[in-house]
Amino acid sequence: MPTDLPYAAEAETSLSPDELEVLRRQYYKEIEQGHVSVQSKFNYGWGLIKSGGNELQTEGIKLLQEIYSASPDHRRECTYYIAVGYYKLGNYAYARKFNNLLLSVEPDNMQAKSLGELIEGAVKRDGLIVSTPPSRERKLTSFRYRPHHRRRRPHRPRPRLCPAPQ
Repeated sequence: MPTDLPYAAEAETSLSPDELEVLRRQYYKEIEQGHVSVQSKFNYGWGLIKSGGNELQTEGIKLLQEIYSASPDHRRECTYYIAVGYYKLGNYAYARKFNNLLLSVEPDNMQAKSLGELIEGAVKRDGLIVSTPPSRERKLTSFRYRPHHRRRRPHRPRPRLCPAPQ
């Protein structure tokens, strides 16, 4: 589905299988050599996100999240493409979360603004209600622990061991 938003157009386009294969070969060549550069890993993750398959896009998100954790210099690019990846997977809550993270640091980022419009449009189009994913730090406050008590059985007369007197 093409978009009228110039900056978000790349979120709707895919990489050809040949282009992805070039990135894959470079990435696995470096793995065989024993050291993968951040740039090759980023390029392959980017290519996987721009591919057409959900499994590949999920793998791309995973690679970019690894870079995000290990390399602070690449966080801006990783955050944007992680948001694009979640958008392409239809996980609008996480797409919104990562896009808003980027906008909190760079409020004038046109790519992130137009991606945000795409996400909101998809939410409206699909008729979904999207909330921010729950934080791991947030604790349940409405849950109250109640230990299980033994249930009382209804009273039954005990059997007599000896015959009743006559």
